[in-house]
Amino acid sequence: MFELYGTSEGIISRIAGVALRQALDYWKSIVAVHNIPSRNEVDPMAIPNLLPTTFIMIAEENGEFRYQLAGSKIEQKFALGALAGKTPQEIMGERSKSAIEAYRRVRDETVLYYRDANVAWISHREEYCQNEVLLMPLSNDGVKVNMILGVQDFFRDPVKFS
Repeated sequence: MFELYGTSEGIISRIAGVALRQALDYWKSIVAVHNIPSRNEVDPMAIPNLLPTTFIMIAEENGEFRYQLAGSKIEQKFALGALAGKTPQEIMGERSKSAIEAYRRVRDETVLYYRDANVAWISHREEYCQNEVLLMPLSNDGVKVNMILGVQDFFRDPVKFS
C-alpha cells in the first residue's frame, strides 16, 4: 500500500490510472472558480465515465463521516447495497480506521489524498482487487471542508483463489 497527502502537483505523478488523472484534472478545473470547490460546482455531466467509481462523503458537524452517494461500481465492490447514508464504520467495520483518518486529514488540512492498495477486504466474493483512491476537498463556503469528493479506480479484475 502507498499513501500520499498533498497538492495536485505532488500527487499527479503517482497516479497510475486514467480515471483518477481525469478526476484530478476535473477537480482542478473547478478549483479555478473558488479556493475549494463546492458540491454545487461538481457537474456529473462533465464526468459521466467517472460516475460509477465516484463517491461523496459528508463531513458532519459531530465529526462523523457519512456517504452522501456512491457510484454503482463502488456499491458492487462493497456488496452491501446502497451506501448513501451509511458511515465508513457501517461499511468496513474495524478496517474503517485508516479511511476515517484520511477523511479527517483531507477535511482538517484541506489537502488531497491518494492511495494505491490491495482491497481484498471489500467483498467476501472477491479475494483480491487492486485499486487507487483519490480524495478531494469540497466546501460550501470556500473555506471549511464539509464534503469530500472521492474516486476509486478498480484497475485490475479480481483474481479468484480456489
